[in-house]
Amino acid sequence: PPPDSRIVSYFVRRIGGDGNNRGSFAFVMGAQLASILGREYIEDVSEVRQPVEFRKLLCDAASKCRDNDRTLVFLIDGLDEDSYFEKPDAPDAKSILSLLPRSLPEGVKVITASRPNPRLPEDVECDAKRVAVPLKPSPIAERYINVEDIEKFFKKQTAVDIVAFLAACGDALTVKNLTKLLTMRSGQTILSHDVKQYVERSP
Repeated sequence: PPPDSRIVSYFVRRIGGDGNNRGSFAFVMGAQLASILGREYIEDVSEVRQPVEFRKLLCDAASKCRDNDRTLVFLIDGLDEDSYFEKPDAPDAKSILSLLPRSLPEGVKVITASRPNPRLPEDVECDAKRVAVPLKPSPIAERYINVEDIEKFFKKQTAVDIVAFLAACGDALTVKNLTKLLTMRSGQTILSHDVKQYVERSP
């Protein structure tokens, strides 16, 4: 990062990463903001106190960065995996970005990364100017991804179902698990050997 900036980061992940809900965001980012201030931050605060505590830390850390001629940068990756989007209409649904104040303290920048969908959560108060920058495909990824292999793989319904089950599960599935699910899905007997071959041939 540039020498005149201080980065605090949060990687939104359902599995691994820093977590994917407002509570874990408040804790992980709060700990990093406290570190800027030379404080310890070792326990979660109640949901009711989260906005007040978090915004106080943010203001104090921003002030400390300004005193040192540095910009405080929030880097938040994977916003589309925020647990808010699982039940956005639930009465207790609160997004990660809802913790940000309506007006950011002077010298604070927020950089987020997300897939195009879903859109920004409805409960976001922050009115900072937003600039959307679409990312170009990675030339390194393009070099190693064979589009023809992917298209060929997905011509088979079984392959589509396997990927769908893995995506919906959000975790690891064994060949035995997949075989059982595929059999239930199709109503026909699916052999573990066939499932294993699909998995091994997957791009």
